[in-house]
Amino acid sequence: MSSPTISNRNLENALMKKGFEQRKDTHHRIYRFRYKGKKTDIRTKASHGKKDLTDNILKQIKDQLKFKDKKQLIDFINCPMTERDYIKYLISIQIIQEEQD
Repeated sequence: MSSPTISNRNLENALMKKGFEQRKDTHHRIYRFRYKGKKTDIRTKASHGKKDLTDNILKQIKDQLKFKDKKQLIDFINCPMTERDYIKYLISIQIIQEEQD
């Protein structure tokens, strides 16, 4: 079974919809996750190119976004996983702490 093709654009759209902010540098776009208005240590980068992402790149992104497996990353990119789902996941693995309002 082959992996689904994921474009750089699909990744970037998913990141922007799910609480990441973008910063550009010369070669890449840097994305950092914000939770309740605060920056977190969760970040990844995307190339300016339009090519599909390789399995190696997807593995790096999976690790940077703290996912346990590739299916979670694919669900994040293809949108079955919402921003709220992602936050709940990060809290469950103790990457971020739920703050009391």
